[in-house]
Amino acid sequence: MSRRKAWLTLIILIVLLFGTISFFIYRHIQAGMKMLAAFIPPPATVSAVKVTETSWQPYLQSVGSLVAVNGVNVTSQVSGQVERILFQSGDFVEKGRPLVQLDDRTEQANLLQYKAKLKLDQLTYDRDRSLLKKNAISRQDVDTALTSLEQTKAQMLATEVSISQKLIRAPFSGKIGIRNVNLGQYISPGTNIVSLQSINPLHVNFSLPQEDMNKIKLGQKISAHVDTFASREFTGTITAMNSEVDSNTRTIEIQASLPNPKHELYPGMFTTVQIYLPVLPKVLTLPHTAVTYTLYGNSVYLIQLNGKTNQQGEPTGTVTRISIQTGDQRGNTVVINKGLKAGDLIVDGGQLKLENGATIALKNTTQ
Repeated sequence: MSRRKAWLTLIILIVLLFGTISFFIYRHIQAGMKMLAAFIPPPATVSAVKVTETSWQPYLQSVGSLVAVNGVNVTSQVSGQVERILFQSGDFVEKGRPLVQLDDRTEQANLLQYKAKLKLDQLTYDRDRSLLKKNAISRQDVDTALTSLEQTKAQMLATEVSISQKLIRAPFSGKIGIRNVNLGQYISPGTNIVSLQSINPLHVNFSLPQEDMNKIKLGQKISAHVDTFASREFTGTITAMNSEVDSNTRTIEIQASLPNPKHELYPGMFTTVQIYLPVLPKVLTLPHTAVTYTLYGNSVYLIQLNGKTNQQGEPTGTVTRISIQTGDQRGNTVVINKGLKAGDLIVDGGQLKLENGATIALKNTTQ
């Protein structure tokens, strides 16, 4: 019986011990929860920028190619053996400059022959005309002499044309490419001798969507950028628009003229084209770092200062998340079309640690 009482007493003591421990733990938890509920997190430190109103130069952008105003493969109209090459690969040549001389000795000999025959035919015709006046010969003899004279003139003219075709000239001013013929080579009509490209000015061909057609006109300014000169801007003007819209792409082809006085640009280069539109005098802008971009829309944190400062002397306040509508972006600047007004103070650093209604301390303000 005494053993049973001892076990019962032990169990009661253990229960009392656990109860006491549980009570003290509960009191500590309750105290901790009260402290946690009373805890106010320190304001998040952010940087800010003001919405600014400024003028804005909008533009349309496209990609295109540089094209020579005139560009051909120089060929021969006649066959013959290359006697002289009168240019160096890469030369700049003027219109009419001789490029290649083909062997024309046969034609030159024929020309001398026809010149001599022309003199004889002229003398014969003049003599026959005098004799006709004296009725010494018939009219038919005079006509025969005249026909012979005219035939010789035609033969001489044809020979002179053939001789001129043996000297191949530049059809326009431009830059010569790499020659494709050699001395002594026999060439046929149509043989590609060398490429000739007129490169000042150049044409820029590009396309725009049909909905942008009403925004462009002849004489409008454009700028072009090529990878070769990444920091350079080349300016030109729109000179032509195609007469139809491409039915597959719904775009229209545009052509602009681009001065190239230093011959730095070449036909075939890829280029990015910007077509300048009228300047907008009043546009709201922000650094794009101040905007939070999501699939559901863009937003910013608008700061409302409370007129107080923290221990470090930094202004404090709260933020409200505002949905906005953005427009063009250029570099680090984005246009704000809707949702803000000039002078609004916007968080541009530290957004990741914010939520709607959060308290903040303003580290600095960028005007």
